[in-house]
Amino acid sequence: MTRLTQSHMQETLLQLERIDDMLRVRVTTGLRGVALRTIGVKEDEANTVSSKRVAVVPITVGEGVIPGFAETVKAIACQIGIDARVTRASDVSGIAEAYTGDNDIVILADDLRFVAINARSGAIVDNDRATGEGFAKLLEMMAEGVDGCPCGVIGCGPVGTAAAFRLVRMGANLTVCDLNEERGRRLVARIREECNTETAWVGEVTALLSNCRFIVDATPAAGIVPADAIRPDTVITAPGVPVGLTLEALDRIGLRFYHDNLPLGVATMVLAAVFGKMTERSKH
Repeated sequence: MTRLTQSHMQETLLQLERIDDMLRVRVTTGLRGVALRTIGVKEDEANTVSSKRVAVVPITVGEGVIPGFAETVKAIACQIGIDARVTRASDVSGIAEAYTGDNDIVILADDLRFVAINARSGAIVDNDRATGEGFAKLLEMMAEGVDGCPCGVIGCGPVGTAAAFRLVRMGANLTVCDLNEERGRRLVARIREECNTETAWVGEVTALLSNCRFIVDATPAAGIVPADAIRPDTVITAPGVPVGLTLEALDRIGLRFYHDNLPLGVATMVLAAVFGKMTERSKH
């Protein structure tokens, strides 16, 4: 998980309404709508969402609290129609406060995991998976379908892996790209074993873009997608921070590109936790 900064939080808080508008321009629905489609829940089945309560617990261990992180996560939950708050206490005391406060969902993050826990069922949703699947579904929506289409994922980390599996399940002809050949081929082998589907690996971004029209960029690398790699039919969704496209590439691709620092992944994670999707379950 990319470690975000206070400036990322400030930017996201200021732009939540704009982010919703950006999505509506591209796919006629906002954060809530894309997240619901990602988890396979229809809007008329989501009427109970407004009655759910979310508690965001600040965690100070490791590298410590990112200023504004908890407040930004709360704001994203509120943006999709959920009653959310930040606990007064942090760490263990904050967790106790969240669980004794009649909350349905508890959200917390440290240096290694960012999760939403359903306090009723014990189910856990990881933000890496929610982000990867959310951006893969958004790509499918922006492309007006990926079944049988050449699609690519840049970056074979946890977010890219989740995006890759989702694209394969949606019928894409997938190629993955990672500078680390071992990691890339390991993902190809996993997909073959778990989905009985053949995918390919390439080591160069330009090679991927020459063969694939629809791309999820899940890397933390800046400037890796040049303008001359952008074709008239290229569509890219990018959960990676910072953005991988050069300024010239961003200008060329226009509305066929979408990026945010946090909102779509959080919206998908929260709604998945509410509806019991994408979950890891307690064995107890």
